[in-house]
Amino acid sequence: MKFKEYRALAQAARATGQFKEPKIVRCKDGDWFVGYSCRDPSDPTKWRQYKERAGLNYIKDIQEKERAYELLRVDVLNWLLAGNRPFDV
Repeated sequence: MKFKEYRALAQAARATGQFKEPKIVRCKDGDWFVGYSCRDPSDPTKWRQYKERAGLNYIKDIQEKERAYELLRVDVLNWLLAGNRPFDV
């Protein structure tokens, strides 16, 4: 696939809702992560879920942990808006 075709495909994906906005998930057992979903490239009718932790679960102060995960959520959202997907090579 040529880069021009890939770029057009990525722009079309952004326009057609190829991902769901990332959210911070706070489990009762203390395991927090940023969860988001992207359409499966092999079957566009299905969604595949992904989790990003970035090693932030070691933070014990709740306010500091909340700020760190909010920054991670914004970074993941910007990464997705740029046309990137977790299954891209």
